[in-house]
Amino acid sequence: MSFEEDLKAAREAPIEYEDVPIELNGHLYTFRFLQLSGPEWAAESDLHPARPGVLLDTKVTGYNLRTLCMAVAKKTGRRIEGNPDDADVTLVELSPEEWDDLYRAIPGNAKVRIDDAIWSLNEARPQARVDALKKG
Repeated sequence: MSFEEDLKAAREAPIEYEDVPIELNGHLYTFRFLQLSGPEWAAESDLHPARPGVLLDTKVTGYNLRTLCMAVAKKTGRRIEGNPDDADVTLVELSPEEWDDLYRAIPGNAKVRIDDAIWSLNEARPQARVDALKKG
């Protein structure tokens, strides 16, 4: 393929997503998080500077991963109504206040799984593809 064909295919590819199941009050809910475009991720990252003395921020990411992922979740996260395995699901947008309430209600491991999903979509997966192509 040529550069132009690859660029067109990349522009037309479906947006990547990751689903995260979360337990609330004894019930299971699934939230879908979408990958941001490169410029959107970079712009949002700029708004969440690294915390001095926090190794994750200063040595690994270069930004405050915790606040960045909370902000990105509010922009890209949706609650799935119905079976997440079905091709045609209903995605329900939460208000910023509902996201704040959700974050206060969920345990730490659920917050970490949301952060991991968002970071994976926007950093880890794209880098893994580059690394695999370099090796291949």
